[in-house]
Amino acid sequence: MAFEMSYKCWNVEKAIVLALRELGGTASRKIIRQTIATNEYANLKYEDVYDTKVSARTGRAYNPFLYDFNFGLKNLLTVGYISSMEWGKEISLTSTGRTAELSNYPTSEQTQLVTNYWNQKTRERVHRKLTAMQESDDKLADLVEKYELQITPIKTYTLNAYYYEQD
Repeated sequence: MAFEMSYKCWNVEKAIVLALRELGGTASRKIIRQTIATNEYANLKYEDVYDTKVSARTGRAYNPFLYDFNFGLKNLLTVGYISSMEWGKEISLTSTGRTAELSNYPTSEQTQLVTNYWNQKTRERVHRKLTAMQESDDKLADLVEKYELQITPIKTYTLNAYYYEQD
């Protein structure tokens, strides 16, 4: 019986900043990952950065590290350490990202910024899904009426004001 260890989630923000600093402040995602693996920033070894796994659900290969890497980039953008994250373009440190003391990262304020960002993204995602469900319910109701179907809805959800708030 083969035993496969589960993937360890990495906090890679410091490693990204260190790699970018070494690379002069600007680099592609690929070069940043290579630098992290080569220098073993955050104790990340080559295998941690590049090994792939096969999804039990889809059977497709994927690189789990890329999830941590991309979330790390988004977190760094949120706290103002990098300037943008456009696909196909290089990642650049801001002046804050170039000079910040990383031993204190993340501060409680930075943690709050990141938490607020991801909470807002969750609210937006839930809003989109619930809106799609409502549109689907409306279409179903139209079909029930048009074809005089003998069905009764069981449960309906409505969005409350929480999902319409803007930060």
